[in-house]
Amino acid sequence: MRDAEPLGGTAGGGGEVATPPTSGSTPRSGAGSAQAPCRFDRERAAVGTRQDQTPEGGDEGGSEGSDAWFGMRASHLGECCTVLIEDQALDEFLEVAVGEYQRITPESPVPCFALLVGTADQATLTVERVAFGRNACTTDPAARREFTESIVPLFGPAYENETRGWWIDSHDLLRASREAEADGLEILGSVHMHPDWHRIGPLEERKLILSERPTPMDQHIFGNTGWPVNLICYLERRGDVMYHALAAWAPPPSESPHQPCTELPLRIRTNAVVAV
Repeated sequence: MRDAEPLGGTAGGGGEVATPPTSGSTPRSGAGSAQAPCRFDRERAAVGTRQDQTPEGGDEGGSEGSDAWFGMRASHLGECCTVLIEDQALDEFLEVAVGEYQRITPESPVPCFALLVGTADQATLTVERVAFGRNACTTDPAARREFTESIVPLFGPAYENETRGWWIDSHDLLRASREAEADGLEILGSVHMHPDWHRIGPLEERKLILSERPTPMDQHIFGNTGWPVNLICYLERRGDVMYHALAAWAPPPSESPHQPCTELPLRIRTNAVVAV
């Protein structure tokens, strides 16, 4: 998949996410949608990273510091980066994810996905907020065709279920990118939900125990998109109480796509008052 890489997702009930086509191709997500040129093309070409490893959206001529950051090879992130996330950003995602979780049925594994927006330097990726987008997967034939032709042959007929996929609307991706840039921020990656599918899914799929760790499908997708950080939020219901776990992952190295994703150190901001 070179012109519409999936982003985020689970193998067994969370949802797969596809970004619109790479810059220079014809957008297929949303009627009449337009895709801005990727502003990281210069550094990407300079370091020889794959064309499908750079986030879509944005305008030409962003800050040089941001361009230099995304020029780094994603395979180096596990060695140098800690992910910091604002508690409000996580709470916003959890509120939506729990709502979507409550809509899940064995026949309808409703996904939940968002973009991570923040800042980056050589040592940290700081997530300041999340940005949600509309799902074009159930309305855009091109999105379904992408899953039918590319995902189903790799990961099985379960992915023929259109509710198991998420194709982020290209208008929303472009909007999120421009809003981030206007605030001096970047789109750093993605976050998606893994439900306790082994508890609530159909009997024939309960052998797969999901967690905050990447599934084979996740690894495939993280490698194709190449965004620096991908958060997986695992949700589990115990009685009337919801619990969650969170982990951050870098994509596998472009030269070794089958190598496991690297877990990145993750820190969540604490708002408790600390006496000095």
